[in-house]
Amino acid sequence: MQYINQQDLFNTARSRKYQAILYDLRSKIEFDKFRLIKSWNLDVNSINKDLSLVKQSQSASKEFLKVVYGWQKVENRGEVNVYLIWDKNTETPLKDIYSIFSNCIAPSRIFALDVDFDTFKQKYSVICSSSADAKQKGKTLCRFPNEIIPNLFLGGYNDADEMMVILQELKITHVLNCAREFTSGIPNDEKQEYKIPNGVVVNHIKMIDQPRQQIKDRSWKGSNPIIKNIRPISLASSK
Repeated sequence: MQYINQQDLFNTARSRKYQAILYDLRSKIEFDKFRLIKSWNLDVNSINKDLSLVKQSQSASKEFLKVVYGWQKVENRGEVNVYLIWDKNTETPLKDIYSIFSNCIAPSRIFALDVDFDTFKQKYSVICSSSADAKQKGKTLCRFPNEIIPNLFLGGYNDADEMMVILQELKITHVLNCAREFTSGIPNDEKQEYKIPNGVVVNHIKMIDQPRQQIKDRSWKGSNPIIKNIRPISLASSK
């Protein structure tokens, strides 16, 4: 079985280029209470079929998947991957579902989360919600920055108020800022004030495209920093 780690699933789930289908195998009740926003429910415990028998046949697997929401997109578009989310109650059927998908598409396109959902939501609750709130919250999901290494986010924003909200939701403690003000990128457009939540430490660095320009060594042990960059200034290489 092929796994995806929590950080990579976070980046995948909030990407604008959403070439992924996320299936949550938990019960619909648990799913509706709290779920990864862009996931779809595939309640394995409510399926009236013996999955251990279905997985033994490609034809049976295809017949099973025909009624699974989103399967047609997976089948017709080779760039779309499948991600499986599970909990301790669905750990056993997870293997059967994985095998069923493997019978119908390349196994390299199928990933299971490497931890159960309860573990995932403890760290990444920011991209989770109840089903009732998922549509509204999903509108801003793609605005969250990528996490390039654990607790280090790479962000760039043209809206100061939007940045303020994101810093709060991600519980950012430190910002490494390459631009003192926000700009829309439009010539002669008025710059916006740089807003930071109370208690967040900001380190401003003046950097232009000079490969030898270095970031001074700073000790941020135990903190969650974000590197902010904005056009036309780009982050130069550092050693």
